[in-house]
Amino acid sequence: MFLRRKVRTCKLKYVYLFFMIKVSKGLFLLVIGFGLMFTSCKSRRHTVKNNSHHTTNQQNEITKLKSSIQAWLGVPYKYGGNDKQGVDCSGFVCAIYQSVYKIPLPRTSKQQFEKSIKVKQENLIQGDLVFFKLNTKEVSHVGIYMGRDSFAHASTSKGVVLSSLKIPYYKNCFMGGGRYKK
Repeated sequence: MFLRRKVRTCKLKYVYLFFMIKVSKGLFLLVIGFGLMFTSCKSRRHTVKNNSHHTTNQQNEITKLKSSIQAWLGVPYKYGGNDKQGVDCSGFVCAIYQSVYKIPLPRTSKQQFEKSIKVKQENLIQGDLVFFKLNTKEVSHVGIYMGRDSFAHASTSKGVVLSSLKIPYYKNCFMGGGRYKK
């Protein structure tokens, strides 16, 4: 009798323990599910860019930057050029910065990089410069960051164009960002 009672008590303990594990596992999964849901909402806020923090003056500069670059799209590439008859990458950047921000920049991409305030890619804002090492060990190309991983530059094959920093060629050659006080 005593042995039978002990076996029955053990069976009940195992059933109870099994039930608690199932409940705990379900509760655990529920807590993890809510945690993931709130984490994904939180990270989403950081990826959405809100321009409402820009002042009216900054908005005007961004509008002027976009329209100035739009006017240069399609201008052919010309080494050493700095006008709409033909332009190279640093000449394009110089012309845009002078027109939009009234800031004279050094003439070469290497000098522009050296004189700029360095900016990490994740901290780039519209109007910052983006620098590349194309087939060299030092900076040899420059463009203007337009937001959402796009930049305007003078391509040797296509002239002034908009390109994406996500394109493997530019992604692999990206050297860094630069900023001039505006």
